[in-house]
Amino acid sequence: MKLIQEWQRDFRIKNGLGKVFFSEPEKIEKKAEPLAFQAHTLLNIPQDWFLQVNSPEKAFKYLRHKVESTGITIVLNGKVGNDTHRVLSIEEFRAFALYDEYAPLIFLNNCDSQTGLIFSLLHEFFHILTGTTNIINGSDSFSDENLCNKAAIAFLAPTTYLEKQWYVLNSFSVYEKISKIAGQLKISDIALAYKLLSLRYISEKEVAVIKEKQNLVLKYKKKSGGNYWNTKINTFSKHFVESVIADVYAGGTSYTESFKLLGIKNGMQLKRLEREIADA
Repeated sequence: MKLIQEWQRDFRIKNGLGKVFFSEPEKIEKKAEPLAFQAHTLLNIPQDWFLQVNSPEKAFKYLRHKVESTGITIVLNGKVGNDTHRVLSIEEFRAFALYDEYAPLIFLNNCDSQTGLIFSLLHEFFHILTGTTNIINGSDSFSDENLCNKAAIAFLAPTTYLEKQWYVLNSFSVYEKISKIAGQLKISDIALAYKLLSLRYISEKEVAVIKEKQNLVLKYKKKSGGNYWNTKINTFSKHFVESVIADVYAGGTSYTESFKLLGIKNGMQLKRLEREIADA
């Protein structure tokens, strides 16, 4: 990932593209609710965005596009390098962020569920927004991690909407209400449960029941390999792939270096990737 970030940084500086527009983290108010509000503004996302998409898959695609439009590069992969036999375990890590003024980068483990990817994307976006790097099993500090968790759930589960729906669904059991509202918000039951716990709507015992249920679902759920080229064009942000290809043709990046950056083997695959990304 550092190779990708370093290339992005050099490319932006070389072409006079400047820093990303929110690259002044010292001016960011580091509190969950203000951070969530600022993210809505920066990403141009309405408060009730989740009502405009009808599935977690579409929700993730929508949010990913918004985050990428800021200049952040997103890498989505569930394998170790290009080894299709070595799967990245979500028990080891789900995501990480590499902050840089010119080339911020977010890595997401594609083995995660769609709702897990949504939460991780927002969590890592808040690391970038606050100028902190989160590497695999931790971040600059526990307080950074805690802040990004709170900001992500504040963004994904607005308290006003949540409180209203909780009472609208009053005739249902606690677990039914959580499942229905989480579905509306396009987040996992456990993410919503922690938010409800903070609001004192449910108990720690009820959170434990939901967590155990989710762990069982994740344990037995497997993702299919899918089409190779669909997977490949989904791995990297479109703007990154286009930049690499353009710089190869301009003579700024060698073919060999482009193969390493894009995880391909030869010029034929580069041409194929160029066609696929143009149609994406």
